Amino acid sequence: HLMQNIDFGGPFRSGMAGIFANYSADLDGTVSGRGVNAWVEMPFRDGGSINPGISWIGSGFDRWEGPEGTWYPQALSGSFEAGTSWYAPVRVSAGVEGGEFVQEGTFESYDADLTLRPGTAASIDLEAGLYRTFNARCYNWEAEAWDTRNTEWRNLVGRLNWMFGPDASMRVFSQYSRFETDFDITGAQPGEEVTFNALYSLEYRPGSMLYLLGELISERQGSGAWGRTVPGFFVKMTWFEAFQGSPQIS
Repeated sequence: HLMQNIDFGGPFRSGMAGIFANYSADLDGTVSGRGVNAWVEMPFRDGGSINPGISWIGSGFDRWEGPEGTWYPQALSGSFEAGTSWYAPVRVSAGVEGGEFVQEGTFESYDADLTLRPGTAASIDLEAGLYRTFNARCYNWEAEAWDTRNTEWRNLVGRLNWMFGPDASMRVFSQYSRFETDFDITGAQPGEEVTFNALYSLEYRPGSMLYLLGELISERQGSGAWGRTVPGFFVKMTWFEAFQGSPQIS
């Protein structure tokens, strides 16, 4: 992963360009992943920025797709994101991405984000996203045959971050998702899910943390009724002990 600062000049401040490359293979030498992603961050002098990017994923073997795995060809895609200043009380951003899908076919993605900062200790974030794939070649486990698949995923997300002081904070997260998988052989299978959780963090002594997490999850398949809301509660506690000095050897 390489990055370089660039002075773009004109309406832009000093920004950055980067390139990320990856390669992975099984122990027998079969390539399981390889790709290159290049991106540019171009911030405006009066706040905000634009971020174009391009990605190439090389051909590789997916051992988990189908009973015996399968090879997929290379895929090329591009992205573009624009947003106002990160530090403003109100920030708006949007992005689009699309191109060839990693399992053949094509894909498109759209997202929008609104961030509100009513004070230095709190922030509210609202997101909306749409992701679609078209004519992907996937294994249909229900039909036990290779098939062509389209998918659509819509989601709405809300986040609240609140700092009660230097030692305590609360994070609230909620999400509604609607996902539909449409195989040529077996048809469309829609599903929906609503998730809500709240995380309280407390540093009760230097370096030692207490986490309290509560969550609610509900799902439904197709046009049926929503399932029972499943609650959950989790506790995590860490203890940090600093040992000073070192043993003396005589």
